[in-house]
Amino acid sequence: MIQIYVACLASYNAGVLHGEWIDASQNENSIDHAIELMLEKSPIQGAENWAIHDYDGMVDLGEYASIETVVATAELIEEHGYFVTAYVMGEEGNDPDSAKERIEDRYLGKYETELFGGEVDALMAYYEQSEQYDQSELPEWARPHYDAIMRDKAEDDLSGGEFHLEFESVGVYHIFSN
Repeated sequence: MIQIYVACLASYNAGVLHGEWIDASQNENSIDHAIELMLEKSPIQGAENWAIHDYDGMVDLGEYASIETVVATAELIEEHGYFVTAYVMGEEGNDPDSAKERIEDRYLGKYETELFGGEVDALMAYYEQSEQYDQSELPEWARPHYDAIMRDKAEDDLSGGEFHLEFESVGVYHIFSN
């Protein structure tokens, strides 16, 4: 679940912790309403100000992120996963619109390799799944050497800056075009 912890600042400043975890995958109106209800329950009369004090399953956007930014970021996480969203948001200065554009333009997907496979193996998996390189298009003499040809191509593309790979965990890479 993607959540934000919203705290009542009047309570916080009075030395009392009062706040609630709110589902960040809701629409803006639902989150605003949840914040209003939390403030109404505040032990400090007339509390109006709030801040986001924690994130769970969510990119840390700081204490004063807008609800619009929170919702847009939660949507990216739901669509592309936490790892990709956190990586791209970090590159794009926590701007979900720029991050969404970059993901749509450059993210090629998540590829898994053998346990100790590296970037080259992940890129070869991308080639296979994207069907960019079909063995049947190779001359007959080259077909037995397909893996070596693809490995050379992947090494050339990586060293030439055609692709950027982000390591998530053992054998799991995310591929971006440059």
